[in-house]
Amino acid sequence: MLELAAGFGIALAIGMLIGIEREHDSREKDRAHFGGIRTFPIIALAGALSCWLARSLGPGVFIAVLALLGLLLGANAWWDRKNDDGEGRGLTTEFAALVTFCIGAVPFVYVAGLGLQHRLLLTAGLAGVVMSLLALRKPLHKLADKIKSEEMYATARFVIIVAVILPLLPNRTWDPWEAINPFWIGVFVVMICGISFAGYVAFRALGGRTGSMLTAVLGGLVSSTATTLSFSRRAREQSGGVALFAVVIGLASSVTIPRVAVEAGAINYQLLPSLAIPLAVTLAGILVATGLIFWRARRGEKQDLKVKISNPFRLTKALQFAAVFAFVRLITAIAQAELGDGGLYASAAIAGLAELNAITLSLADLAGGEALSNRSAALALSIAIGTSALSKTAIAALLGGRKLAVLVGLILIPAAAGGVVASYVATMV
Repeated sequence: MLELAAGFGIALAIGMLIGIEREHDSREKDRAHFGGIRTFPIIALAGALSCWLARSLGPGVFIAVLALLGLLLGANAWWDRKNDDGEGRGLTTEFAALVTFCIGAVPFVYVAGLGLQHRLLLTAGLAGVVMSLLALRKPLHKLADKIKSEEMYATARFVIIVAVILPLLPNRTWDPWEAINPFWIGVFVVMICGISFAGYVAFRALGGRTGSMLTAVLGGLVSSTATTLSFSRRAREQSGGVALFAVVIGLASSVTIPRVAVEAGAINYQLLPSLAIPLAVTLAGILVATGLIFWRARRGEKQDLKVKISNPFRLTKALQFAAVFAFVRLITAIAQAELGDGGLYASAAIAGLAELNAITLSLADLAGGEALSNRSAALALSIAIGTSALSKTAIAALLGGRKLAVLVGLILIPAAAGGVVASYVATMV
């Protein structure tokens, strides 16, 4: 009885929520939809009831009700277009109704061993996604307008190639050190590109509507190195605002720290306890130093800070990262096998100068076994973060000048050194 009450109750609730959103949309457009706060709860309850009855009467009940709903929605869509006033009507509400029907059935579907609690959570989560897609119509359309056609083509090509090629890659190692596995290299490349693409979407969606600092931070989520390059060049071109350029580079670099934690945790969550303190020390150091420099510079210098970021879903970038990751993974494995932890630390330091994502994934993959402890891997990663800070300081010096390099160095290097010390102390305990 409790399951029935909970199932029908949440179906009614999600139907009402989606119906309220459709009601508001109808009033905003001053154009009636076929359904609102009454129709959508009924549709959700129909999905729940038909799925519940299907347990005793067979799946044909659910299929028949779904087909009937589809016919009614199709007829309604046809009638709307026949009497169209010239503004053009989409099928969003009709598809939302079909999805609401299916979501209403979720509490009564036994799949993948999900218990009642998990089915209810899944129902609520799916309803939240549908409501967000419906309610965020304007921001999503604006985002689509901001994405250029060539960027969409690049993304589509990348997704197609991944869908075709990734399953065909051999899932075995090809070297004596068991470091190069083509399939897992492909998986890691997709993961890194996916994280960067999420930042890129946020950058394109919010960058034009938020403050310049947040825009730069979103750029750092895509690539802190690209952000460093961009602002270092601008610091050379402009006479003022060097301190604010350094602040932006510091903020973009601070995003690297939680990103490292996400990447490492996705590969090896057992590494996170060993990384927690070093990463926290580094992040705190960067934010404190950045805040102090910003506090001193905020009154006298104002700049329109913009950064150019390209779509990370480009095949050339993916292939470049795959090559760098394979090389870093192989060198790291050889150094660990032949030279022990000392060789590992040296290879991590060198890799951090070039590609922090690659060494992060490599160390996370190696850590936890007999050859490499989690604490040693955390220390190696802290060293890589330190040399990455040196690399960004060098970029600032070469492209932005001495003053920018000094400020960037003051922000990044002490913080990274603190992380290395914290990690080293942890290995000694």
